[in-house]
Amino acid sequence: MPRRQLVPMASALLLLFAFAWAPSSLDRPAIAAPVGARLCRNEPLRLRGFEPPVSWQPAPQANYPRIVCSYTHPDGGRLTLAAQKVAPGTAAESLAESARAGLEKQGFSDVRISVDKSEGAPRARLDAHLEGGRRFLRQLYLVDGGLGYVVTLVAGSVIEPEMSRDFDWAVRTLSIGSEAPRVDPDGGVPR
Repeated sequence: MPRRQLVPMASALLLLFAFAWAPSSLDRPAIAAPVGARLCRNEPLRLRGFEPPVSWQPAPQANYPRIVCSYTHPDGGRLTLAAQKVAPGTAAESLAESARAGLEKQGFSDVRISVDKSEGAPRARLDAHLEGGRRFLRQLYLVDGGLGYVVTLVAGSVIEPEMSRDFDWAVRTLSIGSEAPRVDPDGGVPR
């Protein structure tokens, strides 16, 4: 077979081999939403919905296995949702506390953690600053059913009020859990 015919055939076989040996999408979080979609969902991670405000756009998906979805803002903000399995009995506050040391090593300062126990599962919020206060970090930690979820916002401190409102809006859209079972035994069919 001529050499110029072998190259396309070898490329096709290599591509086929790569797909055959690729790990299952259940082994790792897949990209939760198609490119261009704003609503993020992921059934294996029990993520029913997460959506940023209108001014945020889906970001190219980095190859970090824990990041479920990522968005960017024209003013330079970055909003991500990450999820991973956690040990039984792990609390949101302990996840935030364990992140503190790593953030301080990366140069974050004024790291503060607060806990909100008012809505269902307790949530921990972490706030910090970077680059001498020119940028800020805000995170929300939540644990549900053996999975830990972290919503992260990093943006310039100059636009902190606007970005904080966007963070709060996105956190309100976060819906986690299995679909509720039907209470009606006949599925709503009239008798």
